[in-house]
Amino acid sequence: LCTKAGEWLGDRDDDEPFFLYLHMLDIHWPYTIPAEYADLYADPAVSKRVKQIDWWTTVAVPVNAGEMQLQPEELDGMVALHDAAIRHVDDQLQELFAELKRLGLYDDTVICVVSDHGEAFHEHGRIGHGLGHPMSETLIRIAWILRVPGLPPRRVETPCSLVDLLPMLPAAAGSCGP
Repeated sequence: LCTKAGEWLGDRDDDEPFFLYLHMLDIHWPYTIPAEYADLYADPAVSKRVKQIDWWTTVAVPVNAGEMQLQPEELDGMVALHDAAIRHVDDQLQELFAELKRLGLYDDTVICVVSDHGEAFHEHGRIGHGLGHPMSETLIRIAWILRVPGLPPRRVETPCSLVDLLPMLPAAAGSCGP
């Protein structure tokens, strides 16, 4: 996906502003990531079992309903696959940022990386996310990284919401324009 985005960036008119939106689902079960990532942090046999489509219905659904216990190696496998998926996305974004630099666009580009939700790894007895999960920090605390050219990096501790995203992006883009 990031390779195609890099190609699109290279093909566009250099004088035109752009908005590029990438929706990367790699960090969602069943973690459709290359094998070299899937096996980075987990036993390959466990990661293969956790990635199976029927694993969700035969294990995750009964666990979330309180009908069965999750085996420790399966929980470890889920966490390891999730971490590997994050690593895969990190590496893909690194390639995209390198392409932005190669094209001379990086220094003038607002970059926003945001997740849509957190993930439960047996907190409150549940795994995954969605209906039936209690509202918790595990699910609502998300990653939100914003890079605005000309502004120094800093950590913002003030709580915010994704509803702040839409008005914030044009304001950030305007702050680095001509």
